[in-house]
Amino acid sequence: MAQRSMARLAQTFAALFVVLFVGCNGFHGFTFRVPTESMEPTVDPGDSVFADLFRYKHAPVQRGDIVIVKDPDGKMTPDGAREQMYVKRIIGLGGDRIQIASRKVFVNGQAITGFDTGKYSSDFPVDDFGPIVVPPGEYFLVGDNLPQSIDSRQWRHSTVKIESVYGKVTAIQNGKTKEIRYL
Repeated sequence: MAQRSMARLAQTFAALFVVLFVGCNGFHGFTFRVPTESMEPTVDPGDSVFADLFRYKHAPVQRGDIVIVKDPDGKMTPDGAREQMYVKRIIGLGGDRIQIASRKVFVNGQAITGFDTGKYSSDFPVDDFGPIVVPPGEYFLVGDNLPQSIDSRQWRHSTVKIESVYGKVTAIQNGKTKEIRYL
């Protein structure tokens, strides 16, 4: 009889653990469908990204992180229900000197790679930008597809504080194949 009640207690704890784990994880992230080509080829239009809302509570922001960020100028969605949000890559940390010249991105005088600056046809040229020094505790963000991205280069407040970073993208789901890539 004691074994049966111990087994039942163990099952109850296991079930409670599963419910708590699934329930808590449901509030741990945010899924966002990407409508534009600003992050191609990393994230295509129609892909979904999963953002960890608590990542930066226990880990530092790093150059190269892909994030969901609230519009730094306070722009609202067309229905006025919430702030506009974007998927962008952090390239500048506090104290970094950012410049874009001759279709190349420079951080602290060093050209960085991985940004598509002309592969896709574009209505937006990649204009020279900067230099700008990122204020301490703030970040400079761009889309991987520079010609198609509205980002720190065009925002009135060109750098963002951590409070505007909604979450770190930890997974990308292909909009066509539904395959998930974890970052």
